[in-house]
Amino acid sequence: MKNLKNLKRPVITLVIIFMAVAIFTNWKSSNKEEAQQKIINAKVAEVKANQEMITSITDSINQLKKESIEKTKSYDKKIVAIKANIRNDKKQATIKNEKKLAELEQKNNDMIKRLSNYTESGTENLELFRYEMGREMNELGKSLTVSNI
Repeated sequence: MKNLKNLKRPVITLVIIFMAVAIFTNWKSSNKEEAQQKIINAKVAEVKANQEMITSITDSINQLKKESIEKTKSYDKKIVAIKANIRNDKKQATIKNEKKLAELEQKNNDMIKRLSNYTESGTENLELFRYEMGREMNELGKSLTVSNI
């Protein structure tokens, strides 16, 4: 009795699947033009979605560049202020500080170059770039405090 019960479920399932396929096949052939139009509409929607994604990524890159350039400009101002303070220090300390400051200034200039050259269009690469650039900017910002130089 259990075997018969266990056999009923797969048989009923197969019958239902067979009926669904038969109905779908009949429906599909009768509405072929409508289905083709839906495919065309879906492809058009896909193209529009891809264009919107590219625009969104480009906007994100531009926003990142804008924000980062503002930070690098403020870092330039800090560098100028620190240079003025260094001139008042003793000669031996000044040489050490000027070397350190030259390194920091080079890092800032390198970040500006990386920002202006960045054109990647993938979201994964953008997020990685955004993370690395943010981390580097934070490190540079911390290094630009007068007590660290």
